[in-house]
Amino acid sequence: MIKRTITILLTVTLWACTPKEPPAEPVTDMHIKGNIGERMMEGEFQISTSPAGLGMTDELVTVAVVDGSVDVQFTPGETEVAWIAIQNPDGDYLGKGLVVLEPGNFTIEVGGPAERLKVRGDGPLNNALFYSWREETSYKKLVDAYESASEEIGNLPEGEQRRAFFESTLLPASQAYEAYKTDALAAIALDDGDPVLATMATMNGGLSGDEALARLDELEAILGESEVVDRYRSRMEAHKQAANIAKDFGVGATAVDFTLPTLDGLSL
Repeated sequence: MIKRTITILLTVTLWACTPKEPPAEPVTDMHIKGNIGERMMEGEFQISTSPAGLGMTDELVTVAVVDGSVDVQFTPGETEVAWIAIQNPDGDYLGKGLVVLEPGNFTIEVGGPAERLKVRGDGPLNNALFYSWREETSYKKLVDAYESASEEIGNLPEGEQRRAFFESTLLPASQAYEAYKTDALAAIALDDGDPVLATMATMNGGLSGDEALARLDELEAILGESEVVDRYRSRMEAHKQAANIAKDFGVGATAVDFTLPTLDGLSL
């Protein structure tokens, strides 16, 4: 009985004295790297909160592409979807894509005409929003059909045959894989299981117009107000105003009133 008690006490003492490993530090940075030499050897890799090349880009990160390699590490702010793009030294954009800004390790991938630039990694939101459905066989077949048609039309001379092929084959193939993406994002946008994911899907092609705005109202009631959602609403309003101006603007039409106040209080 005494021997057994000593053994138990010794075991407990040794266990208590064994040094414990400190808990792992939480990952806070987003690390993106990879080789895009297939697309470009020298230039710039950009991450922005709006589409590059449209005169309204809010760049978050810009790094040089050296010998086809990209390596960038930064701490993302509010979780949101951002645009990625590569630009050659002449200023031409050679590839664009979308990524969720979240901590983790990611790799750049270059693809064909359907998906020129992708970022994949261990970010759960990024994978759920942009890659869960990309692994489905039916989607891959649509992408293969579009890229095959893109390659074929490139071998056709300008003229009636090329135009006919575009209308009969390439355009329907493009519409089919784009519709698949829209449907996949719409399903995520309307799913109540993850309001954060649903919000991002709504703002990035899942829903549009008044349906998107109504869904964002529902989600904001759950999550609270968000600067990202506010920016989206502002862009939607700007697009509506531009569409209304374009609709009423034609040859012979009266120009809209562009009067604006100057710094001196005069009208211009």
